[in-house]
Amino acid sequence: MNTFRICGIASVGLLTSMHPALAADWTVSGLLREEIAVKLGNGQNPLNHAGNVYNGVAVPNTGLGPFLAPGAAPATLTRPASQAKGSDLNMLATRVELNLDGQLDDNWAAHFKLRGFTDQIGRVESAFKNQNLYEQSYGGNRYGAGLGVAGKDWMLDLPLAYLDYNKGPLWLRMGNQQIAWGEAVFFRVADVANGLDLRRHSLFDVAAEEFSDKRVSSPAIRGSYRVGEQLQVEGFVQQFSPSVLPGATSPYNPIPAQFVIDQKTGYDKARGDINLGLRLQAKVDDVGIQAFAVRRTNPDGVYRWTEAKGAGAIAGTPFSAMPAR
Repeated sequence: MNTFRICGIASVGLLTSMHPALAADWTVSGLLREEIAVKLGNGQNPLNHAGNVYNGVAVPNTGLGPFLAPGAAPATLTRPASQAKGSDLNMLATRVELNLDGQLDDNWAAHFKLRGFTDQIGRVESAFKNQNLYEQSYGGNRYGAGLGVAGKDWMLDLPLAYLDYNKGPLWLRMGNQQIAWGEAVFFRVADVANGLDLRRHSLFDVAAEEFSDKRVSSPAIRGSYRVGEQLQVEGFVQQFSPSVLPGATSPYNPIPAQFVIDQKTGYDKARGDINLGLRLQAKVDDVGIQAFAVRRTNPDGVYRWTEAKGAGAIAGTPFSAMPAR
């Protein structure tokens, strides 16, 4: 990671008087990283069409056809074997991040992070060719999580854009941000403020980064106040943002590809909800303790059957009839 600093010069009096922020101490940093996930076995994700265990396998036809028209209706049904496709990789991605941090004065600081991510797995593995990895049916610009835009195999977002204010025992953070409570490797016992964006390599990530690349950021006001050296009170008010699952037919798809997931309807009902949290931290001798309470809309949601829509839908049911082949 390369870092350089841009410092204002006091002799440029006219500029600094017109734009005080230009006299701040700014730090720019960034990274360019290749991220590759190699499969450890020969099996494919069975929830995708390419990995369906019934590809090319004949199964008994248990419908009414053989009963109503014996001899005319097929006794067995078979998914086309041509749908079975293998792969050696689950991810072939490039990550670009740019961080801009500025100390505006003794009390104020600004922080911004721009993140770009593209996965070219569809160009090297036929099982994922032309599959939609990142676009979602809800959220601005089909991004589905916070401030960003997305295409089938790329996303560009602004996960961090906030101001920090420090004065004595008071600390405030205002803007688009993540809220990490109770950090511990993998386990999220107290880390309940934000949902997770699982489109980039699902739950798997660099251990040292924990969920810093997964938490869904959103606009918030967060603050804390220290009472002496042993007690701190912290709270936040934040706009609701949902967790985001990997795309259907993507390498880490968790839902059978035969199902159509309607996330937009549930999201529209919760859009604009506000989450609240309060935490009390104390230190007794060498032991740290904390208690917290959170009132939030569940970012993970709940799946339920709903009536099918569109061509082939069977009225009043969650099922659709497949066209004849």
